[in-house]
Amino acid sequence: MRFEIDCESKEHVFQSLSNGFSCSIDDLENILLDIDIEKIYADNWENIDIPSDQYLYQYTVNTFGNHKTLGKVNWFHLTRTTKQNEFKDGILPLGESLQSIWTTLIDIPTDAEIINNLKLLKENGVPNYHYNLKHNNRFHSGPYAVLVKDTAFTPESLCQHDYLGMPEIIEDICDGYNIKYGESIIEIIKSFLVPKIVKFQSSMCVDTGCIEAALFYAYELARGNPPSRNCVTCFDGKNAKINPESIIYVTTIEN
Repeated sequence: MRFEIDCESKEHVFQSLSNGFSCSIDDLENILLDIDIEKIYADNWENIDIPSDQYLYQYTVNTFGNHKTLGKVNWFHLTRTTKQNEFKDGILPLGESLQSIWTTLIDIPTDAEIINNLKLLKENGVPNYHYNLKHNNRFHSGPYAVLVKDTAFTPESLCQHDYLGMPEIIEDICDGYNIKYGESIIEIIKSFLVPKIVKFQSSMCVDTGCIEAALFYAYELARGNPPSRNCVTCFDGKNAKINPESIIYVTTIEN
């Protein structure tokens, strides 16, 4: 039998994991409350040679036995885009979406000089290392997503990029504009776009790491804690688009 992981909320992740480990939600929460990972590592750091998320996973398997096979995972694509973008064509990798990103950026300013400068930047190249690293490079095409929805709202504490604040590629273009023309346009661009989360389901990137991260998310939730770094794991589409039928919803996040 197979199960799926959904880390949208406490209810979702506990339901997912209890199904996967064939246990009750109460039993799962109790065994997560019984173990104190931080104390174990503080007291035994010289003798433990695996990361704490793997330790928690092994502890859970030892308690409940092997879980069902993981079949699908729900992911959350984070972005800042136009209000009207409902991802009707799916979530595209960078190589397929870059042209439309440029079109959007050029359409935003009302200042004719900025519009013309953006057109020149598009034609002549962007003086930004990260843009040029990603441009026409399938390895950096994504699309990307996170496993735990709550990690979208505390990126700095988790050492993650704030994708709801601004996609990296747009930041790269704005940085290149500033270098080329000595003027920042990022606030002009940001004010026109809105943060959105796209939830989708995939059978790619299905591995034990997803279960480990989901378990640690449940571990933190059981204690009333926000997500920690052990809850962070990401999806890489490896240059393949997420088809529209895989999308569960698109929601706009209120600022």
